Amino acid sequence: MISSNWSIKGEYLFVDLGNSENYKVAIPVKVDYHTNILRLGVNYRF
Repeated sequence: MISSNWSIKGEYLFVDLGNSENYKVAIPVKVDYHTNILRLGVNYRF
């Protein structure tokens, strides 16, 4: 709480969905499926 009516929040998420190798070309291509998500919010209570 910042004051009686205001508050802030934060959230961090790491998503890892693994990896895969594609063989559509003669050389295998490795692809990683992961991301970072950062969420921030401000709330006002009436």
